[in-house]
Amino acid sequence: MSNPLMRVITSPWAGLVAMVMVIVLGLALIATSLTAARTETALRGRIAAMAAENRQTAAVWGAKLAACEAGSGAAVRGGRVTAATLSDAARAKQLAQNAPAGFDVCARMESADQAVLETLK
Repeated sequence: MSNPLMRVITSPWAGLVAMVMVIVLGLALIATSLTAARTETALRGRIAAMAAENRQTAAVWGAKLAACEAGSGAAVRGGRVTAATLSDAARAKQLAQNAPAGFDVCARMESADQAVLETLK
């Protein structure tokens, strides 16, 4: 059993075949590394763009919330905005108790629906 195996291993062609396989596998490794590096660069760019978009969206929603709170009159006390120190739940409760003029429950639900739809785009 070991005699045919020894003949294959010690054949003059075995070294040449092994060297060709090493070169082919090395080239495949280089190609895979370059592809992975390009993919990583593209994904990092997408992450940066999405983070910037997220910051912009957060600023827009913060401005909408501030406008809503300012419209309710509950956010301003003594010339200072106090809602910024409240938690989100406390701010929502305060807005529900002191709704801005003309801002009924139906309008709030439509606004919430629109907000959900905008985030899904």
